[in-house]
Amino acid sequence: SRPQWLSFGTGRNPTAMAWLLLLLLGVSLADEAQQSCHLLQTNSQWRKKGQRGQRADLGAVEQATNLSEPVADKSKGICVPKLSEEEIKAPIEEVVASYGEDGWCTYGFLGGWASECALGRRNREAKSFAKEFEPMYQKYLPDGPKPKTEVTLKFLENQSLTIRDHLYPLDDLYCYVNGWYSLDRDQLVNNFTYLEEMSEKSCNHLETTMPHYHKVSMQTMLMESAVDGGVLFEIMNGPTSGQVPDHIVHGMYVHAAAKCLLRGGGRGAVCDIANCAARGCLRGKELLYTQRGECQKLT
Repeated sequence: SRPQWLSFGTGRNPTAMAWLLLLLLGVSLADEAQQSCHLLQTNSQWRKKGQRGQRADLGAVEQATNLSEPVADKSKGICVPKLSEEEIKAPIEEVVASYGEDGWCTYGFLGGWASECALGRRNREAKSFAKEFEPMYQKYLPDGPKPKTEVTLKFLENQSLTIRDHLYPLDDLYCYVNGWYSLDRDQLVNNFTYLEEMSEKSCNHLETTMPHYHKVSMQTMLMESAVDGGVLFEIMNGPTSGQVPDHIVHGMYVHAAAKCLLRGGGRGAVCDIANCAARGCLRGKELLYTQRGECQKLT
């Protein structure tokens, strides 16, 4: 059957829907007791109090439409103060074209995952973007819950990946499914031209194979991240192996497509690819982690 690229399982997985509702009820974007540690995919926050991970995927949408004192600062990778609800729901490609700026900067107000990439693209270097996430990875990858428990994800036709990220496993599947863990790690982080070339190859593939590629919106991406992240979190904190539904795997392509579309005009680097390289490395079907000292440190 044809992949349902833009359907994220809320009608098929009650647990995922419940997780999403908890997000809507529990997300806080208050500045108190927070430090700006944004996860690779979304405007997630790391709360200092109790060192608890706090997902803020859908809170980013609320932030986008309800900022009380919006400030745009291109020197910080933020080209517009905020976007309207209609713009958050509109195709990324159309929104980026209407502002005439780098899409990563247009959406930069949503968090460091966007604004830091805007700066990296402007300066033609990816190392600073990858370093942005190191403090967070240092907190939960070496000493997080179940730090030594391996879980094997099984998906599509006889594919598998063994990982140990119990807090935000979406990063691992996202990088793996899109083929980014199989590229030259050092070149991705330290050779911006190579990063651009690999980004172009990946994005061209998605554009030619993914239905509705040009219709992906920021709301689409944030909803995908929230729902898919909930399903994967449940799998990681359950049995030692779990089957990943096909629509969750397809969500990884949707997420990559959104990042490709942020490039504006379909050109340039996708910073996430460099972060994947800095984050970990493959040993067969097992993912190893830089913060555990298992991969060469590139930043």
